[in-house]
Amino acid sequence: MLMNGLIYILFVQNAIKGIRFDEALLRPDNENYTFNKWFWFNPFTGELEVKKENSEYNRAEKTIKLYGLNRKKLTERRLKVNHKKINNSNEASFRFMNK
Repeated sequence: MLMNGLIYILFVQNAIKGIRFDEALLRPDNENYTFNKWFWFNPFTGELEVKKENSEYNRAEKTIKLYGLNRKKLTERRLKVNHKKINNSNEASFRFMNK
């Protein structure tokens, strides 16, 4: 019974994605894709923001919106990871200064 329910949920999720698919979406598996060309990470909010200097910036906006890349849970996780990186780099610098 659980397996049938799981299959149904996966079917519904894939159907929803199919409805919302847009050819303009960015594909990170494309060999020419580079994160820094399209986005920048805002270290104060944890959000991914679009680099407007890219003439096709609307593709990045659609990608963020469709995939929900700035959902609260994701932005909180990014801030947490960034905070750990900063703390680790500060500790490493301080250790080297004491030697």
